[in-house]
Amino acid sequence: MASQNLSSPRYTSEGWSSIVSGVFGLLAIGGLIGYLLVRSPTPETGVLMNRLHDAAVIVQFLFLLPLVFGIRKISKNQPLFISQTTVLTGVTAICLVVISLIFLFPKVVSDILYMIPQGIFGAWLVFINLRLKAVFSGSLRWFGIIVGTGLVLVGLFPLGFAIFIDPDPLRIPPPAAKEFPKTTANNILHIILSVGSILGVLTLPVWSILSGRRFLTYNKDG
Repeated sequence: MASQNLSSPRYTSEGWSSIVSGVFGLLAIGGLIGYLLVRSPTPETGVLMNRLHDAAVIVQFLFLLPLVFGIRKISKNQPLFISQTTVLTGVTAICLVVISLIFLFPKVVSDILYMIPQGIFGAWLVFINLRLKAVFSGSLRWFGIIVGTGLVLVGLFPLGFAIFIDPDPLRIPPPAAKEFPKTTANNILHIILSVGSILGVLTLPVWSILSGRRFLTYNKDG
């Protein structure tokens, strides 16, 4: 199927939008790595790198919106049709990620709040990859399921932190930064965050690029 309609792709905008999303996702990862490398020796530069990461994630998720609508369109002739409710769930999750990150700049919300809708988007990603058997290859769908599962784990971090450690990071506006106790629960939650980041955050750009390529070569009549 991937070799069909190369001369006349029907989903050009959706495909390129997904690829652009992946590129900005890779830039966001670069900003995050930069933040982790420079936050101790030069805190001011670390803050700048963190904000660059946040800005790149905003663009990354905005460019995923056409992909969501494209998935519904591409599924119309498939046995497992993607409903309007499913599309609305994906769009809402993306918009909440973007809004949470925008409000992070004036410090209206904490820097982990956006992880919750990001986790919802991860659950959505798992769901649609389970259904698009006639659209994506088996390997791409399993990759998407792994990515989505990772994002769900990341989304559990702020909720678990609020329940077992301290609810302050979810308050609006958040209180002044403080040290949190190094408890067993805290350590476990950070392990979950690390695993989720590796499985989902670092791989979402790759999945977006591969999915975009698939859209560019897809023929819904084929």
